[in-house]
Amino acid sequence: MQNFSKSNFKKGVSLTFATALISGFSIWLNAYGVTGINPGMFAGLKNLGVSLVLLAVILLFRQLHELRTLSRGSWLTLISIGLIGGSTPFILFFNGLVMTTAARAGFIQKTMFIYVALFAA
Repeated sequence: MQNFSKSNFKKGVSLTFATALISGFSIWLNAYGVTGINPGMFAGLKNLGVSLVLLAVILLFRQLHELRTLSRGSWLTLISIGLIGGSTPFILFFNGLVMTTAARAGFIQKTMFIYVALFAA
């Protein structure tokens, strides 16, 4: 077991609280944003925005040649990961946000590991 100093502990707790604050605000903002729009479209637009930011970073650091070296199989793997791990969970979450309040959705999402463990057993 590692020996943690008090400053590392305080820093860890501070970062945890900051993460909780950002996540809580994000859930509220997403609940507000998904109102009046198709949740699937909302998730798609958010993913498109993230893709454009990533492309801008790649272009900024002049790493476009790295993308050109990827094989067809690597591209298919990356696209599959994006669709399965990036789109599907968000579409489900945004559909849930439409059906309930942001507070309930946040609680369910943050305690999801408990439900996953119970259903896995």
